[in-house]
Amino acid sequence: MRIFTFRQLKIFATVGDQENLTAAGRILGLSAATLSDAIRDLEGTLGKELFDRSSRRLRLSSEGRAMLPDAKKLLRDAEALALRHGSRSVLYIGASVTVGNYILPPLLSEFALSNPQTEIIVQIRNTEDIVNLVAEHEIEAAIVEGRVSDAGLDTLIWRRDPLVIIAAPDNPLAAATDLVELMSASWVLREHGSGTRQAFEAAVADWPAPPHVRMTVGGNELLKTAVMRGVGLSCIAASAVAAEVRRGELVIVPLKGVSIERTLSIVRRANSRTRPILQEFLDLCLKPDVADGTNMRSA
Repeated sequence: MRIFTFRQLKIFATVGDQENLTAAGRILGLSAATLSDAIRDLEGTLGKELFDRSSRRLRLSSEGRAMLPDAKKLLRDAEALALRHGSRSVLYIGASVTVGNYILPPLLSEFALSNPQTEIIVQIRNTEDIVNLVAEHEIEAAIVEGRVSDAGLDTLIWRRDPLVIIAAPDNPLAAATDLVELMSASWVLREHGSGTRQAFEAAVADWPAPPHVRMTVGGNELLKTAVMRGVGLSCIAASAVAAEVRRGELVIVPLKGVSIERTLSIVRRANSRTRPILQEFLDLCLKPDVADGTNMRSA
């Protein structure tokens, strides 16, 4: 089945409004012969005559009059679509859970205010899942925590993110100063595949026995609630628990000489073309005051 073009539809609508080839030609900047050929092609495609040629004056046929309102509506919709999307772009990015919930929001807000015509679509998953979305072309880039080993991806270290051990204020281990003191604790930890879990397991790798994991959760909010209720201790990004610590709902265990941190990285597909809107977002991320966290109010 042959499909008519928007050019043919535009010519039909204009000629149908004017019912005069010369007048329509002046509006469209086309010759009468060009208009006539386009209309005949459209009629051949549809299998019907749109104009009555029995008299010297060009008039719409009954079928042409029935089609004209639909043709004009379709043209209006096409013009609206071009206006809406011609100057509009979409940014597809992702982030691991802690980054997406606690570090990325002020950055995205700044970018959105500077790019009002850009729609930002954000996926927030754990590191492993987000890296897979980049590899599978579902998103263009992501900021993740933890290790990225996919050879098909380019990984750029973005910044360091400190982790802390947290406890309920009345937990006997809340005042512990040595990581070894915590060997007998029960733990509430993020799921395998998260950068936080990777960093914690690396920190306690030399324990004679693995930590007792009492609960594994897929997000920080449930993790913090469980710690508040005395289920156990946890390891979490300092940025993710700052509000609860300020309110006295949780405390940071004051370990001496112990530093746990993870690397936050920007991940993209290797050898892929960087669209201008993505490059603008990456340039914002890589500004010195953003990359070192000094302008991230929630960090």
